[in-house]
Amino acid sequence: MITGKGYEVLFDRKSDPQIDLQHGHVSRYRTKTVDAGPMRYIEIYPILRAWEGAGRARKKRQGSSQAQRNLNERNARKKIEWLFNENFGKNDIFATLTFAEAVEEGDALKAVQKLVRKARDYMRRDTSREGAVLKYIYVIEGKVGADEVERFHVHMVVSGVSRDTLENLWEHGRANTRRLQPDKNQYTGLARYMTKQKAFRRRWNCSKNLRRPRETVADHKISRRRVEKLAAETQYAAKEIFERLNPGFWLVEQPEIKVSDYVPGAYIYARMRRKE
Repeated sequence: MITGKGYEVLFDRKSDPQIDLQHGHVSRYRTKTVDAGPMRYIEIYPILRAWEGAGRARKKRQGSSQAQRNLNERNARKKIEWLFNENFGKNDIFATLTFAEAVEEGDALKAVQKLVRKARDYMRRDTSREGAVLKYIYVIEGKVGADEVERFHVHMVVSGVSRDTLENLWEHGRANTRRLQPDKNQYTGLARYMTKQKAFRRRWNCSKNLRRPRETVADHKISRRRVEKLAAETQYAAKEIFERLNPGFWLVEQPEIKVSDYVPGAYIYARMRRKE
């Protein structure tokens, strides 16, 4: 069997009611579920039998270097979103840290690392916050390319320290902070803002004590018939199907359903939230 996950880069076209999913080549669908805080992320992709177009699909995948880079960036954004929603709450802080003078990327990184060390030292001395644990994710944003020069700055989500403390410890320019305010997608919007840079590279880091989201995989959770219904009637069928398959959760937005001209079946990605 061949997993459609390996061909994710080729699922690049939105489904439509007339699409033929070529399900004769699909053995079943694999469902990967990621639980991060109150959010549930669902990724569905086909497990394939051998099909006559497999060689053409492999060549297309190997020649899709830019598409693969775009997919890698997207997956990095997903990972930050999952970690964000798993580890941070409304008492934590979102900060934008700027530099009074232009700095190179390496110097920006050293400045953030120094801030983290200072925050840890402060917390060891601050007996009023006994039991507080420093956790963080940060993204260094700035120079995108030769034609787009921008002064580096830092977006950071952090727990364990107060806003005043973080602002006072940053010694290189402005530190603008605010408390996190969740919406129906928890902190997905902020995670997207942190990674909004067009050519997002892995200029991000996180503390080692972050909880990892819980991941499970099931090969028979959703049938080919239900996938066909989702592809043909997304607007009407998605809420019913996903909420029936995931009791205790509600669908916060229409799922993303993509098909390919080279690979049978469909690729589906959905966001859900635990009911209060």
